Amino acid sequence: MRDLGVTAVELMPVFQFDPQEGNYWGYMPLNFFALHHTYAAHPEPVGQLDEFRTLVKALHAADIEVILDVV
Repeated sequence: MRDLGVTAVELMPVFQFDPQEGNYWGYMPLNFFALHHTYAAHPEPVGQLDEFRTLVKALHAADIEVILDVV
């Protein structure tokens, strides 16, 4: 990504939301501090958190800014 000139990545809301509300963009968070479980490969909440941390750390290591859309 860095070779393409990417300097920032903006993530749509990553927070837990209720898909039964018909809102698939995440703009109705149930909890701002919980990642939406279906976005992670790991089934356990701690593993999901570790995945997200790893993503952010890898992007920062490549000097790529991470922007979270928080509604």
